[in-house]
Amino acid sequence: MPPEQLRQVLIDLLDAKERKGTGKAKGTEYLNAILRGEIPIVATCAIGMTACVIWLALHELRAFMHLDRGAEVNKGDGLMRIALYDESWTGYARRAESPIVVSAQ
Repeated sequence: MPPEQLRQVLIDLLDAKERKGTGKAKGTEYLNAILRGEIPIVATCAIGMTACVIWLALHELRAFMHLDRGAEVNKGDGLMRIALYDESWTGYARRAESPIVVSAQ
């Protein structure tokens, strides 16, 4: 997928998530902040594969943005803070000792 198309897909996903919370679309701002390292995130998913794809996509996009638009991405210290939860939530939930907190929200 071309980097600009990947960027738009991530912006659309972030916009959809934000609209649920506040009704406002701020995907571009949020993605740029992630790529600059201003917002730390953890990539997770139900079985582990999607989290890896998201983690890799963000790193590849940041590399592209760094080369193409260095000033936009390099406003921070240059470190992107994205972690990968390397076990699926399914695996976590299967362990009896794993704490699971259910919220009313």
